[in-house]
Order: sequence, then C-alpha cells, then structure tokens
Amino acid sequence: MPISGRRDTKAIIKRPVFTTNALGERSATFEEVSTEWVELRWLRGKEAEQAQQITSEVEAKITCLYHAALESLAPEYQVLIGTDIFDVLEALPIPGGRPVKVEILAKKRNLNG
Repeated sequence: MPISGRRDTKAIIKRPVFTTNALGERSATFEEVSTEWVELRWLRGKEAEQAQQITSEVEAKITCLYHAALESLAPEYQVLIGTDIFDVLEALPIPGGRPVKVEILAKKRNLNG
C-alpha cells in the first residue's frame, strides 16, 4: 500500500520518563524513541491576546511509517522538528489491523508564554 505525500522532514519522537524526588514531587524527562522522516501538514491556528500578550495555538498532522517502536505512542509523547516542540494530542495507526503508517495530531508548544 503506497503512502501518498512527502516524508521530507526529520523528526525526533520522545517519550516521558517519570521520576519522583525525595519530597514526592513527580517530574518528567524525555528520552528519544526514534528518529523519523515525516510529512508535516499544518492544520489550524489561532492567535489571541491574553494579559496584554499575544498567544498562539497551532495544530499539525504528522505522518510517518509505522514500526514497533511507535506502538505505544500516546498523548504524553513529544515530537521535535527542528527547534519546534509538538505535544502529541492523538496518534492513530492506519489502517487498524496491521498498520502501515501513523498519523499524529499534535499541538505546537508556544515557548514565548
């Protein structure tokens, strides 16, 4: 089954590793799961003013080939593309039974606010 589109963008997929300190506070660091060639499609964006600052929200669809390392891809994961960090909102293997690709809906993190 051919995959339409161009996978011309390099992305690093990371998963959280949770630790608890002596005070019982939980924190996450991220470790690399895989490096993939992906197709990045911008879906929607909005800009608003909050507390006299401009904030933005941008969502994208990231598509890559499926393999076993991506089986546990979940909303706590991150995708790094260049200097941009995307928080995974949803990951959907396509087709359902024996996946060929994964479509990831992600929100670009706003590092200004």
